[in-house]
Amino acid sequence: SPAPRAVLFDPEAMRLTWDNGEALAVDALLASYTEGAVRTYKHERPSVRIILGRECNFRCAYCQQAAGTYTEYVGTRSDAELDLLAGQLAAYAKDKPEIGFHFWGGEPLLYFRELRHLAERLAQQVPGCHFCVVTNGSLFTTEVVDFFLKLEKTNPVYMCISHDGPGQLFRSRNPLDDPEQLALVRKLRAGLRHFSFNPVISRLNSDLSGLDAYFTSLFGNAISYGEAQPVTVCGGVGADCMVPEAQLAAHARQVYSYLLATPPDQLRFSLWILKIRELLEHLAEARPVPAGGCCAACGGHVVSVDLLGNVLSCQGVYPHSRTPSGESHYLGHITEQETGWKRPRPDSWDQRSGCRGCPVLLMCRGACPFPGDEKDEESTCRQYFYHYFPLLAYVITRLTGWLVAGVSGEFRRAADCFSPAPPKDASSIAGEERVC
Repeated sequence: SPAPRAVLFDPEAMRLTWDNGEALAVDALLASYTEGAVRTYKHERPSVRIILGRECNFRCAYCQQAAGTYTEYVGTRSDAELDLLAGQLAAYAKDKPEIGFHFWGGEPLLYFRELRHLAERLAQQVPGCHFCVVTNGSLFTTEVVDFFLKLEKTNPVYMCISHDGPGQLFRSRNPLDDPEQLALVRKLRAGLRHFSFNPVISRLNSDLSGLDAYFTSLFGNAISYGEAQPVTVCGGVGADCMVPEAQLAAHARQVYSYLLATPPDQLRFSLWILKIRELLEHLAEARPVPAGGCCAACGGHVVSVDLLGNVLSCQGVYPHSRTPSGESHYLGHITEQETGWKRPRPDSWDQRSGCRGCPVLLMCRGACPFPGDEKDEESTCRQYFYHYFPLLAYVITRLTGWLVAGVSGEFRRAADCFSPAPPKDASSIAGEERVC
């Protein structure tokens, strides 16, 4: 077989070339992903994350709910108070076409009265808006399902069920084991155009083929995954749920093989499609990675609002919360001029030495823009590197026809080895077993 070759990648300037300086053409591969990405949720749309409350009926092992750090502070709101908030949100949305209203908890369906009231009013006052709900899937009733199916007739509903498939043991229980709940989820899935599962990748479900096998056994082949991100450690919570360090390289190889074996139009991971498309767009235009963080809230088109109308930088914080640098997470009130809101400055990746030169910089962007404990950050960084690097390796293989055998350079994870055995099913893509 041919001698190995090298591909040179500048992850900040977004240039990808052979070792002789010849640029890699990306237009054809980009075209194959553009159509697939259109069917996924468009993260660039303006959206309001409505914090209905902090209570949850689950205590997932990797969630801050398990640590008891989320507490209720708003209390029950009357119909008149919800009407007032809906009007304020409608006024904010006036000049924002395709805006979405995302209902957050805790568990949002614990607040179904508030959710239904706000959704009905917003559907009337903000034509063309869409709605999004991320739920653990344990509180569906015929009334709840019928409401969302009726709402779908006038406004798109993006329903995402947080379920870890084979890794559900880290959550409180499995609602899909209940025949009644399973039937209601199937009814909802059949009636909504946008329906997905949102697994957290942990040590119990890092095998993607096992994840697929679980959900296809219950729902057939036409399934979609939402973010499907690794466990993020915060305050030490979730550290024992992560893919063990000794298994990270094997996980990366498995993701790489999974991608090589899956045609673009059959890839079930919506966020991966968007990440791959974004990578190809940046490469096609040699567009540098912008400063900031990975969270959509850094872009200014996403705000979080509680039922009192307080505007916050993140749906996971409180009006009194502060960033590690001491800035307030409270931006202002939804009735105030948006230009007067004071957003806290994100801890941008370009200010962190550990992010400079990282191959997965575009996909990760330094993770949370308001990092906390350094130990938590390091643990999460390793998980995300091994989770995202296979996407970059896959793109290189599709562009070159060569399998990626390793990575080296001056960056934080340079000592981490990525040395996949050539996938058995890669011959249709890579031709000979050539490595770079």
